[in-house]
Amino acid sequence: MKNTFNLNNLTCRLANTNNPHNRAKAISIIKDSADEAGAIHTMHHLEALDKPQSLNHLVWLAEYQDQYIGWMALAADVSEDSDAAYVSIVPYAIYVQDEYRGNGVAEQLIWKSALDTALWSTLELNYRSFEQFQLQKGIDEEVLSLHLEIEARGNTPLETGLIEKISRAMTNAFEQQVEELPYFVRFEQHLI
Repeated sequence: MKNTFNLNNLTCRLANTNNPHNRAKAISIIKDSADEAGAIHTMHHLEALDKPQSLNHLVWLAEYQDQYIGWMALAADVSEDSDAAYVSIVPYAIYVQDEYRGNGVAEQLIWKSALDTALWSTLELNYRSFEQFQLQKGIDEEVLSLHLEIEARGNTPLETGLIEKISRAMTNAFEQQVEELPYFVRFEQHLI
């Protein structure tokens, strides 16, 4: 299977009522792989399949040749005060079927989750442009910090490596997303 796998035919996307997906197949792969994926909150994320977009319930499905071959789940929270914005991200699980491992599927899930999380999180921010920021805060006011915090459990070298990949992808995606906004990214990682 690895010799014939073509990453160009892989689709990774959010799974919720905003994005069509095969609910039965999605539930099947998530339930069947929950133990291996370390999905403590599996039932919480199954609910995401039946809800509109929410930062609290984010699930991505990796689809290849009309089959789900992997998934990733995380939650994000955005808050802001007058001095800074705060985005907290908790990756819950990532899973790729055995026969597709080593082909870049996990990396694609991580990158897509980072792009989507950055987009959806920045839509929650108070300032959508430098002009709006300057009108409300003043022309001489400094840009705001966007504190990006990743909280994850890394018990094994593999888990720690995945957390590092997630952290790098999230930092890059958020830096790209706020490039035209009055924020700069400060990154912190907390292994618990």
